[in-house]
Amino acid sequence: MPRRFPIDGSFRRLLAVLGTAATALAVTAALSGAAVAGSHGDTVRGSARHPSGRLMAAFSAAARQSGVPVGVLLAIGYNESRWEPHGTMPSADGGYGLMDLTTRTFTVASAAGKSGLPPRRVSLVKTHDTLDEAARLLHVPAGTLKTSDAENIRGAAAVLAG
Repeated sequence: MPRRFPIDGSFRRLLAVLGTAATALAVTAALSGAAVAGSHGDTVRGSARHPSGRLMAAFSAAARQSGVPVGVLLAIGYNESRWEPHGTMPSADGGYGLMDLTTRTFTVASAAGKSGLPPRRVSLVKTHDTLDEAARLLHVPAGTLKTSDAENIRGAAAVLAG
């Protein structure tokens, strides 16, 4: 009979980091190609192919501050939001901002506000509360992490570094 090994939290985290690193390599390679293509005039800055200069500066600053490689931050940001801001509404998993910092309890508008029903509170059981953890690590209000792209990126970097 084959021996089974329990998968604990540290092993899952290792798998997540390895998956993120593979994504980071793919995004870095894509960005390198986009930079070369940009020299020929066919890359659009701020598109899904390349973050805007403002966002790239925010990713670079967060990487320098936290020690998390910029490629990892770019990969996570691309995976979570395609580097497109989504306003202050949470994602389906209760995540906010470019880096999808999650919270266990959040408010969802009902049927795009057309049904006349009031917004409802949603609580998730199996979500790591990265929004509050990032707010605690950076000593900023969680609301700031929801509304500021640069702070959201810094928050995700702080959680990853911690």
